[in-house]
Amino acid sequence: MYEINITARNRAIFCLVLATILTTNEIVFSQIKIGAVTLSLPDKTFRTNKTATAETAKPDPTPTQSGSRAQVRTASSDPWVDIMLDELKKKQAEVEAFDSSAPNRAFGLFTPYWIPVAVSQRSRQEYFKRNGGPKAAERQAALTPALDALAAATARTLPQFKANPSIFAYRNPAGEKMAVQGLRNSATVKLHKIGFEEANWLFEKNAVGIPLNRYKHGYIWARDSGDDHPYCHLYVIYLQQDYAGGGQYGQAFTKVRDDQIVGCP
Repeated sequence: MYEINITARNRAIFCLVLATILTTNEIVFSQIKIGAVTLSLPDKTFRTNKTATAETAKPDPTPTQSGSRAQVRTASSDPWVDIMLDELKKKQAEVEAFDSSAPNRAFGLFTPYWIPVAVSQRSRQEYFKRNGGPKAAERQAALTPALDALAAATARTLPQFKANPSIFAYRNPAGEKMAVQGLRNSATVKLHKIGFEEANWLFEKNAVGIPLNRYKHGYIWARDSGDDHPYCHLYVIYLQQDYAGGGQYGQAFTKVRDDQIVGCP
């Protein structure tokens, strides 16, 4: 029979350690050696009292500001919404910093083009219908405060962002008429300025130098009475003739390349 001897001194040390450790809550066990005896005793080094376990841990909410709305990022948040809130925050900073004497990227035609989504409720609905997926309503609700804040910032600075008169330098009545008729909203458009940037044709050629077409950049600065916002449009138009061979070009036509929200005259 195996016999364990514990001296009086070791017994006193053992009792003192055990009494101290048992006063803790929610404890786990580890091994401890006293004299020649190895025992399983509570170990307060790994005490779980007031410490979140894997099952009970909750994310620590960290507020991040986007526009005028504080967003709380959690593990259950929509990553798409988080990305869009960051983009809106950047765009609002650009809009607020806009200076007509030294323009920045505030109102550029970048993807996504936030300005119409911010200033037009109709464009906003269309945007979330295209991009919201099955969570369209929830995503729109989450981004609405940031979009409203961007719209408010836009109202302060966009009126300074106007078309440069130089882009209307050359007139072409036939081409201008064709360009206006090519707008899908031509019936509700009120023209402020129209014209072409170049007097002569620009040529597009293939890799071996054969012409593909010739074109000019046209511009229409206009207000659409059908809009649900108070701003104007700058339409970028191509007046184009495709190459027909033998030095000849086909019938002229126009196509809208860009539609940008700008201030009115």
